[in-house]
Amino acid sequence: MYDGPTYFSFNRAPHWQKGQIDNLQYRDGALRLVQEETYVREREVRLASISGVDHIVTCAPGIGGIVYLLDRSATVWCYGYRTGQVRRMFTLPLGTFTEHLQMACVGDVLYIADSAGLTKLAAFTLPDGEPIGEWNDWNGTPLHPLAITGDERGHAYVLVPWEIVYEIDGSMSVEVDSYFGILQLHQGRIQSVLNLHERLTCPERTPAYEMHQRFLLAAQGGLIYLFDSHTQDVIAVMPMGQGEPDFLEEEHMLARAVETYGKAGRLTFFDGKLFVFNKITRTLTVLKREPRCKPNPDPKCGGAGYTGRWEMRLDSTVLETIWHKVLLIADIPSDTQLSITYDASDDPNAVPNYAPSRRIVNAADALLQHTKGRYLFIRVDWQGTARQTPAIQKLRVYYPRYSYLTHLPAVYRADPQSSDFLERFLALFGTLLENVEEEIFYISRYFDVESAPEPYLKWLGSWMGVDSDLPLTTERLRLFLMKAPQLYQLRGTKRGMEAMIEFFIGEKPQIIEPAQQDIVDLPPDLQEKIRAAGAANFYVLLKESVVPTAEKQAMVQKIIDEERPVFAIGRLVVVKGAFLCTGVPSPETLQVGVNTLLSEEQGWLLQDPDDSRGT
Repeated sequence: MYDGPTYFSFNRAPHWQKGQIDNLQYRDGALRLVQEETYVREREVRLASISGVDHIVTCAPGIGGIVYLLDRSATVWCYGYRTGQVRRMFTLPLGTFTEHLQMACVGDVLYIADSAGLTKLAAFTLPDGEPIGEWNDWNGTPLHPLAITGDERGHAYVLVPWEIVYEIDGSMSVEVDSYFGILQLHQGRIQSVLNLHERLTCPERTPAYEMHQRFLLAAQGGLIYLFDSHTQDVIAVMPMGQGEPDFLEEEHMLARAVETYGKAGRLTFFDGKLFVFNKITRTLTVLKREPRCKPNPDPKCGGAGYTGRWEMRLDSTVLETIWHKVLLIADIPSDTQLSITYDASDDPNAVPNYAPSRRIVNAADALLQHTKGRYLFIRVDWQGTARQTPAIQKLRVYYPRYSYLTHLPAVYRADPQSSDFLERFLALFGTLLENVEEEIFYISRYFDVESAPEPYLKWLGSWMGVDSDLPLTTERLRLFLMKAPQLYQLRGTKRGMEAMIEFFIGEKPQIIEPAQQDIVDLPPDLQEKIRAAGAANFYVLLKESVVPTAEKQAMVQKIIDEERPVFAIGRLVVVKGAFLCTGVPSPETLQVGVNTLLSEEQGWLLQDPDDSRGT
């Protein structure tokens, strides 16, 4: 039986936290230098050099490396900043908007907000430019849009003050103590209004034109961020029902971006990137998010620059222990360094002597030379760059000293100098054999779904017929394999079909069997979709928002084909929204989500970054 060596192992956050940590963090399964997300320049585009495009007034980023440009002739252009290709889209109604307008592209809708224009807020379809909505007031209150943005969920958000007054000269001002609100738009319609109440007010009557460049809206990860450049305040807003996520890190990163690039031009956050449009130089700067190492705030611990240090005292519990070796599993990029220094003593309060002769640099496996004592003092130093950091996944310290030299005749140990060299030479083969023996001893973990390493999960999945092309993360695949026995027991049944689709899509489908339910009882639009899907023994209904892409729809249909009874044919029917019954369904045909809708009032939760209670 393989007894295995004795060692201290550090491969999880609680293990590392037992020691002293300076400028290090445990993230993504490794101990590395402290990093923070920041925006770095990806590319800069000189819009003035685009052939055929007149003087650019403003722009709005879209998906897939597209930017929509508006020139002073009110023409909208589609420009690929990665490819350099430009295409004319449409022309806005002349005289309706001014050069102070702002744009936001959300899906296939282009929103335009112009506090100085004849039309304050408008929506146009892309790419044909068909107007689908325009607003100059909301419930009788004049609109004066100050900022606009969009998010990845297809919503646009517009910041407006609620109390506008007209001066004697005809100009507009925001009244003192005026509240502000955020309009939420979707598909060219105002869906709801979020009132900011006391979170944002106007302390004094202010000319409206002075507020044009004061505010910035950003939408990231389901949250809305409002920046006030005058007070440097940040207000975080989230819809009701979204929970209370920790948004402070995102908020601080966006605030740093505003502080750094706010004076360079108009900022737009979109798809995780920051777009800076400089109206004077007619340049568009695209910045992407990347982690950057933080300099060591305490140069005494690890040295100045991008450094870090971890230090700990290990107790073998036996006096005069001869420590064996260290094993390091780490990612060490070029121009970075990991160094290990050590000392040993029987006195726990001894001051360690980290001599240069006891320093190991960028080594995966190294013997601890002349290290004798109950306590081992070990120190690991990180040396990184602004972009890269060494990352340690596992550190092991073995004891007591074990050498293959003991298996050789005594004559090989007679000369101290030659025996020292031979011991270190045999340690190379000892490491190889120890690794093989350890793999054999712990081979059972490769067959255990809960402990199997990532590369072996798909191999285990192939035993159960799991398609390797299914879009599953490592943890989701692990969870699926754990549930597979129960799911496969239901295979070929309605419950099994529902459970399988719900696992992969995240929402339970509605399954209709024409043999058990008359299709005539369903809403007319649903009847049409079912007939268009073709003849089948059953139909699986899912909302379009759940399977928005052709790839997801194809995946669901594949699950249906694999999980259906062998004699039956199933079809996927994608529907928009929920279904409201046109009459009162009978108890036999009533199905929640198909011909009946249960809902509750939805609201918003406004949360101050410094107040977790919200109002």
